Amino acid sequence: MSIVRCRFSHPGLVLVCLSGVAVLNGQPAPPTTSSYFTDQQPSVTINGAQVVLHKELSGYGNYGLADGAADILYTGQAATWHFSLPSSITLSEVQGASFTASLVADDHGGGPSPYKLAVWVDGAFLSNGLANLPYGTPFGSRFNDWVSQNYTVTTISQPYTLTLQNTSNAGGGDWIAVDWIELHLTLSQGTILPNQGGNTGSVTATIVGSNLTTAATVKLTGIGADIIGQNVTVPGNGALTATFDLTGTAPGLRSLVIVNTAGTTTVPNAFTVEQGGAPDVWVDLIAWSRLRAGQPQQYFIGCGNRGNVDAPTSRIWISFPTYIHWDTLDQLASAAGQINGYEFVAFDATLSAGSFTEIPILLTAPDNPAFAHQIFQVQVWREQ
Repeated sequence: MSIVRCRFSHPGLVLVCLSGVAVLNGQPAPPTTSSYFTDQQPSVTINGAQVVLHKELSGYGNYGLADGAADILYTGQAATWHFSLPSSITLSEVQGASFTASLVADDHGGGPSPYKLAVWVDGAFLSNGLANLPYGTPFGSRFNDWVSQNYTVTTISQPYTLTLQNTSNAGGGDWIAVDWIELHLTLSQGTILPNQGGNTGSVTATIVGSNLTTAATVKLTGIGADIIGQNVTVPGNGALTATFDLTGTAPGLRSLVIVNTAGTTTVPNAFTVEQGGAPDVWVDLIAWSRLRAGQPQQYFIGCGNRGNVDAPTSRIWISFPTYIHWDTLDQLASAAGQINGYEFVAFDATLSAGSFTEIPILLTAPDNPAFAHQIFQVQVWREQ
């Protein structure tokens, strides 16, 4: 079970006055000095040959588009965000990478801002100049004019890092906000995720290939009988998914064989069958610890399967006081009800081995002075 104790808050930033810092080409990345900074573990989404590691930043509880929070860089301040590869992906399987950051200037003006930004990728200096960011609107609230900027990764290393520094010639109380940062990875042909599974159940894997169609077949070969991939689907973006029943098979390395209309591809020693294993489902709550009165704020129920075999459908619950209004976004609730002053909402999640997902839910605190600064609990857990 994960519990977050929260508090209502009202608008207003504490101003921190810092002088600007000159940045020269080739200068090493500065240390993190941001007053409002977060660097939590990212969510992981696999979409074919593309893997996206997403960090929803929440250093200060306002302005962010999805969750109403963002990290803040005052004039002269810097921050470095770190991204490590999921355990199922090795550096050799990464063909390319890039960062995308969602940015905007403060709400101290209108139209384009004159603010400047310096950028380092993996510690290497990339640029320093006009940030090309609008002033945030609407004033004092959740901004709706965020700008996405892309930065190419030229080196393959662990961890991947993105460093941003506000190098504006502006006042110490002026700032640039960072709503979220993503690391986009392109996987090499023949990559299979996960690349291991226990022989006590089934494993659903994503396989990267070219010109894949629904007529494609996949199998694991090398020890004993071939293990044929079942329920093959081709969601697009250069990959397919298939489920391998590993129950009772001998442990050891297997080669991956992909038979497609374009021919047959064999990837030696691509998958390891492990002795034993079981699902290991976990849940967590990803959220800002304050709710702004009357403004919907997006909370994320994180859930995944650390185990090496697929898990059966899991029912995930979240609870909070009944005076908090809620709404769903991408996924409809499976059940809901009220007991003893608390709302209980359930979602069903199917979690394959090594997978992770986030279920968003909007929570809105009452815009009533009677609830100001009131502490409340939000809990998430998996039904046993």
